[in-house]
Amino acid sequence: MSKSFSINRRELFTGITASALIWPLAARAQFDNVKADSSISPYRLASDESHWKRVAGFYEKAQGIVNLEHGYWGKMALPVQNAYLEATQYINRQNAYYGRKTYPNDLAKSVRSVASALGVQESEIALTRNATEAIHSLVRQYTELSAGSTVLCSDIDYPSFKSLMHWLEDGRGVNTVEVKCPELANQAQILQLYLDAFDKYPNIKLMLLTHVSNQHGLVVPVAEIAKEAKKRGIDVICDCAQSWGLIDFKMD
Repeated sequence: MSKSFSINRRELFTGITASALIWPLAARAQFDNVKADSSISPYRLASDESHWKRVAGFYEKAQGIVNLEHGYWGKMALPVQNAYLEATQYINRQNAYYGRKTYPNDLAKSVRSVASALGVQESEIALTRNATEAIHSLVRQYTELSAGSTVLCSDIDYPSFKSLMHWLEDGRGVNTVEVKCPELANQAQILQLYLDAFDKYPNIKLMLLTHVSNQHGLVVPVAEIAKEAKKRGIDVICDCAQSWGLIDFKMD
């Protein structure tokens, strides 16, 4: 019997279980009970303490700490954790039989789900274990750099990715330039910062662009910046780890 274990993060946070994920009916009912009324504005919902108390009930509390950060692994809601453990046990039992017989079909379902959510073709999707692995793979396998080329990053990029862009200085003999973004800025100001960098460093070949900063939530006008970069022959790798599922966008 084939099982599939993929979930859309937006559906998770609104309490709707993905149809491909096999959960007990009780868990489905629990999520339905906490689902927010779509007619309520996000601003009103943000201050609805009764709603967030119900949401908090889906998470196991840590003893002795209040964990204000959701980084690293991302804390699972209890029904998700149970489904994850069930999936792990299932794969551990089936082992090579699952890998050879049903895993390819489950992987294809996951790719279709992601492609549909982004509004792109399935052939444009490559799944990795996490965003860090994805960005590292893209940067390290980029082949258009030569000695004397310039790469661009920003102070709001994820620390691991900034380190990677600076690693290119020694690893590839390129120059790494870092844009400084203010914590408070409008879209036009941010765009101008990048335009100024493009003009100041005409040898830029590759740039890393962060859609939403994990530091302070600054939203960057990545579409406009990428459009201007393309005019100058600059390739863009965009990190959407903090915006995926939180900001509605499609990519065609």
